[in-house]
Amino acid sequence: MKIHQDDMDLVRAPLDFIGINLYYRTMVSARTLAERLSHARYMLLAARMTGGERGSKTDIGWEVWPRSLYNMVMRITRDYQRPVIEITENGCAYNDTPGADRRVNDARRIEYHQQYLSELARAIRDGADVRGYHAWSLMDNFEWAEGFTQRFGLAYVDYATQKRTVKASGAWYSNVALRNAIPALR
Repeated sequence: MKIHQDDMDLVRAPLDFIGINLYYRTMVSARTLAERLSHARYMLLAARMTGGERGSKTDIGWEVWPRSLYNMVMRITRDYQRPVIEITENGCAYNDTPGADRRVNDARRIEYHQQYLSELARAIRDGADVRGYHAWSLMDNFEWAEGFTQRFGLAYVDYATQKRTVKASGAWYSNVALRNAIPALR
């Protein structure tokens, strides 16, 4: 394969948008020299990355920290001269199941999306060009690292029968999309 001097000019194209997948806050700090020398893999990865510990946790153990979405969107806005942004994935694992009334009342998921969408609205007010927000996921599904043990969906899936039931969060999110507005939490 021969690479020519002008090849980058030929393959360069403007981005349609920058997609952000964000589920939880990650804290990054430098490893000490002693840590880096203690294990070969730390020589290449000089940073220590841990989840935040101040916010509440989802059922998978991830910290809920809505401000992280605001911070990420504003950082991309600032560092890349205000590109078009889409939140391509944002969501939470709460393993709520149908009650006796066959409804899935997943109030924690509603609160999660309400808080993250509120921070996203604040970023838009502060100048970010956000064009879309995609809740992960439409329905409970197979998660690569977790299999069927974590439920992220706005619709509950009975894996034995494949019956789908719209969760309270699905109805709430539908209302948000229909009105293009985030209702206050009660």
